[in-house]
Amino acid sequence: MISTLCENNDRTDRQNFSSKVSDARNCLIHFWATWNGVGVQQKKVIEELEAEFPSVEFYSMEVDPKENHAICLDHDVGGPPTIATYSDGIRKHTHIGLLQTNQIREILTSVK
Repeated sequence: MISTLCENNDRTDRQNFSSKVSDARNCLIHFWATWNGVGVQQKKVIEELEAEFPSVEFYSMEVDPKENHAICLDHDVGGPPTIATYSDGIRKHTHIGLLQTNQIREILTSVK
């Protein structure tokens, strides 16, 4: 199951967020919004792929809460949905917009 970052008033600050990203060997973060149907659809695709990539940590973060805006700016999130991958704390890939299953699989293959 994808771990949730910064939801339910969990006011994770920039430092804590960055710590989670840098502590993970490989991770994917899905930035999404409840009002964005494409982001909700993409989240389901990512959840299906999670089992194929046990070496990648999967995180989800809703972009709407005000306390999350600074984190989104720090990570070049232009809007939901955005997928960002990191290896050893270094961003490897960012994509804004819907990706198909095979495209996400390709991205994950490059970070695992």
